Amino acid sequence: MTLLASAVALAAPGGGKGPPSDKGNKPTSEVGNNLSVPAIMAGAGSTFAITCPTTGFSTLVPPTKAPVFYLEACAPPKDEGGPVCVAEGYYYVQRDAAWQAPCFTAQSVPVDVLGKWGDNLAGGSASLRVGSPIRVELVLLDVVNGLSSEQEGYFVIKLEPSELDRASDYGHVATGSTELGFDPIPYTVGDLLPDGGNFGAVVFDPTARLRIERMVDGFPVNPAVFNGAASGEINATGKIVYGYNLRVQLAGTYRISYSFTKVNFAGPCNAGTCTGNEAYLDIVVGGGGGGGGGGGKPPGAGE
Repeated sequence: MTLLASAVALAAPGGGKGPPSDKGNKPTSEVGNNLSVPAIMAGAGSTFAITCPTTGFSTLVPPTKAPVFYLEACAPPKDEGGPVCVAEGYYYVQRDAAWQAPCFTAQSVPVDVLGKWGDNLAGGSASLRVGSPIRVELVLLDVVNGLSSEQEGYFVIKLEPSELDRASDYGHVATGSTELGFDPIPYTVGDLLPDGGNFGAVVFDPTARLRIERMVDGFPVNPAVFNGAASGEINATGKIVYGYNLRVQLAGTYRISYSFTKVNFAGPCNAGTCTGNEAYLDIVVGGGGGGGGGGGKPPGAGE
C-alpha cells in the first residue's frame, strides 16, 4: 500500500469525529491556490498576488484556519502496484485555509534551474489523441543547494484519491497531541518526502515564451500551433508551473518549446532537451478518441 501522506497516522480526538459522509468538510467557496513550496522569481514582472522581497526570502506564513480530520481513503492503482492511499489524520485544507511558503525576487540573473515536464508528457502514462485536451506543463526547480537552501514550505497532496483531480480536496498534514494543539508540519528544502521524492523550490521567469509546432520530416510546419508568452500559475499542490491546454486536430509529432531570458539550465530535464535557456520536448499525438493526457486535472495537479 502506497501512503502519500505522512507516515504519522493521527487518531481523531473525541471519538473519531470528522467531516460528515456527504463531504461537509468542503468549503463553500474556493479562496485560490496557495504557494506551498519556496519560490524564486527570476527578476521582476510576475503577476501573482504574492509579495516577494528583493533583500531575501519572505517568512513562512502558517495556515489561517484549523485543520480538518480525514478518514483513511484509498483508490485502485492506475498502473502496476497496490492501491493509492491517504492516511487518516488532520490536514490543513487548501480551499479552506490560506498559507504561503517563502519567496524571493532575485535581481541577479540568470538563475540556475533544472526542468521537469508533466508526467503525462514525459512518462508516456497517458494516450495523447487528436481532439482530446492535452495538458502541457513544465516546472523549473532551483538546483540542489541553490538560492533556496534552508527554506521551508508545505508538502501538499490530494486528500481524496478516488475523486477526480479537479474535484478533490488538497492539503498538508498536521500533528499534535491535543484536540486544539495541531500544528502544520513544514519541510525544509532537500528533505525526503513521504512519496520518496525530495522537497524542493521552484523558479519562475516572467519573460518565458512558449512555442508549439507540428513537425513533418523533422521540420516545423508554419504557422505554429501557438507562439506567445508562457503563462505561469500556482497549481493545486502549491507549485508555480508553466501550463497550457493543447488540443490539435491532426495526428503526428508536435514539438513543445520553452525559451527563457532569466534562467539557465544547469542539467538535463526528465525528458526532452534542456540546455542553456531553452527546453523542448517532442510528443506524438495519435488518431481520434482515447484520453487526453491529463485534461481532467486542475492546472498542475500531477506535478
